[in-house]
Amino acid sequence: MVMHDIAYGEQLVELVYSSWNKLICFYFCAIWAVPCELIDPYVDVFITLFPDVLFVRIYTHYTPHLVPQEVRRVPTFQFTYNLIRVGGFEGNSPRKLVDHLYQLSRDPFTPVVTTEY
Repeated sequence: MVMHDIAYGEQLVELVYSSWNKLICFYFCAIWAVPCELIDPYVDVFITLFPDVLFVRIYTHYTPHLVPQEVRRVPTFQFTYNLIRVGGFEGNSPRKLVDHLYQLSRDPFTPVVTTEY
């Protein structure tokens, strides 16, 4: 699986509606943000470990019109399944990310329990 970089709203709509029955991980980041640089290698590994999850990266400084109001800082991860938001968190914790990916890929409608706050 690959990371889908989104530049246009139409691109995002097409991708989301064509993958509505999959878990989608939205990764909101910025190239200037050090926390994003720190989590990027982990995201690359998780893409290969979770092939059934669709990873979508949105650069907040290039496409601010695609960033929801809930995204207050970068990196932010939001998860959707069947066009419903099922989870998310802010920060660059690899542990939180793998907990969300593992648990939501098995049962997207159960709250995620993570070992790190």
